[in-house]
Amino acid sequence: MNIEEISPTLRRVFQDPIREVQTSIYRKLNTEDISNRLLQATHDIRPEIVKSAAFLLREIGNPEMLSTLWQQQTRFFTEDIMETIASIQSSCGFYNYEIYQQAQEAKNLGFEDDLIRTLYKDIDKVVSQIQENPELRQDDKEDRLTIEIVNQLRILEYNVSHETKIAGHADIVIRKNDFLWLGEAKIYRENNNYLWEGFLQLTTRYSIGDDHQENGGLLIYIRQEDASSIMKNWQTYLLDKRLPDYSFRPCKIRSLAFISTHKHEKSGLLFHVRHIPVMLHFDPKDKSGRRKTKPP
Repeated sequence: MNIEEISPTLRRVFQDPIREVQTSIYRKLNTEDISNRLLQATHDIRPEIVKSAAFLLREIGNPEMLSTLWQQQTRFFTEDIMETIASIQSSCGFYNYEIYQQAQEAKNLGFEDDLIRTLYKDIDKVVSQIQENPELRQDDKEDRLTIEIVNQLRILEYNVSHETKIAGHADIVIRKNDFLWLGEAKIYRENNNYLWEGFLQLTTRYSIGDDHQENGGLLIYIRQEDASSIMKNWQTYLLDKRLPDYSFRPCKIRSLAFISTHKHEKSGLLFHVRHIPVMLHFDPKDKSGRRKTKPP
């Protein structure tokens, strides 16, 4: 069956309001020509055509389509295309095809080298210890929490410092030979504006984005409940900022964390930020637990 013969069927698929029928017809006609036709249909001026094409593309879940869909989304923002991108990203675990390819080739949990992977595992160990007694940390400020993380990393023999002068005073600085990793820490304050300021500090003031300096981290201290929803909301907030060459992917060594990538303003190279939640919510419902929340 050639593309001319398929076109009338495609039109029926687009017009059919029953999604199960759309999916069934598409799967029988699943060819490269059909995939290209569906991608072309996302440019259509008719919303119903875009909606149907987007739904069928979600059914495919092919990461090779993400690059084209992302280009389409940056020119003409639509909720349908956004949902398609998110669905494919969720199914394959990566936001765009370039990042997908890199991780498939490396097969190293998505990180460039062992040093970064080991660092993030160690940071997660320290964070896990801090999270064990949130009732003792309700009055701790950003610096107090961050200094404890720095001290624990020193015990693990990292060359790490706090408030080191690098185009300002970075919260966490880790060095090893020519390797440089910078971390910024912020307390979540019911919206993402304060986190955004921390992200900008990290990516536009402190970091350089050169070779061996292309990774950083944003530690997010969360005293509210439902850290997962807060992180997902932050992820969407960053997506809406439309940073150049932006992508994100889940972190395979901690499900609540994620890694964002975008073109660094100074270097023009890709810069990777790991967004790391530190859960400090404490609101026990039992009687003895409630007493622990009261000052002595």
